[in-house]
Amino acid sequence: MKIAFIGDFMLSGDQAGKLVEVDSKLKKKLEKFDFRVATLETALGEYEDIDSVKNAKGEVAVWSKYGDLGKLKALDINAVSLANNHSCDCGVDSMLKMIEQLHANGVKTIGAGQNETEAMKPAVFEKDGESIAIVGCCKDDPYALGTLHFATSTQGGLYRLDEQAIVTQIKELTHLYNYVAVVVHWGVEHMWLPAN
Repeated sequence: MKIAFIGDFMLSGDQAGKLVEVDSKLKKKLEKFDFRVATLETALGEYEDIDSVKNAKGEVAVWSKYGDLGKLKALDINAVSLANNHSCDCGVDSMLKMIEQLHANGVKTIGAGQNETEAMKPAVFEKDGESIAIVGCCKDDPYALGTLHFATSTQGGLYRLDEQAIVTQIKELTHLYNYVAVVVHWGVEHMWLPAN
């Protein structure tokens, strides 16, 4: 089983509304894998949908149009992690609608949901008698990542990285699947090397 973990991925541009075309060389490389998993670091919506908390703080918002979901299909992306600092840039309700749209387009989602239980659910892939469960989570670091909306037992949002909880979850999943992978979104933006 060959899996491509793509990392941070946007469907279109930032606030300038720039469009990004699907690169044929990238598409050809990704065709060599059985499954492709990306961190979809964008919200879906319009400028006027930007989260009021994020907007009031002057934080950068990244969003794409609903029509841009076809680009995921063009690259045959099988799953996306929404556990990142931009998937709720148009608000939690918009992120929940994005999950519905992704599922309708045949793309599995990890790292976000209508509540914490849903946000914790793995995407599962199987091939040749082997299986892998993939979980997505985001570090709670407002200094590095800005405004984050984390899921609770009653509220939609992202899967918050809790090291003890994720270790327990990995142990549980290893009893059900051959492999377990965790996609973690963390770090300080625009820092290419460690400070020390």
